[in-house]
Amino acid sequence: MAADPGLIYDIEPSDYFKFFNCMGGLGSRDNCTTVKESIADLNLPSIAIPNLRTFQAMTRSVTNVDQVNAVYKAFLQPPTGVEMAVDPSVLVFSEEKKVLSFKVNFKATRRSIQGDYIFGSPLQFAL
Repeated sequence: MAADPGLIYDIEPSDYFKFFNCMGGLGSRDNCTTVKESIADLNLPSIAIPNLRTFQAMTRSVTNVDQVNAVYKAFLQPPTGVEMAVDPSVLVFSEEKKVLSFKVNFKATRRSIQGDYIFGSPLQFAL
């Protein structure tokens, strides 16, 4: 429910600004020293990987806005032809640890997916 999200993916307007100005070429390239390499690097809940050939890893950070001591487990349903793994697959939040990062690994298992768009279910963390 949007009124009680549990985990949120923090992203600043400056992240979008740098992406569109530095990667998208929509403005001056001033302050482009820390530009993200691709849209896949933006800290968003959705992940799009153009032309997955072999292996790619993404890192995401989430902030717990639910109960203080919460444990979330990752649930995946990878698209056909792709293996996925989340590390760590369990996120343990506490008073001291409100923001945690995790890595999502993608591995193409079929050559036929190259150049095509395929869709999987969203990565979900549940209590």
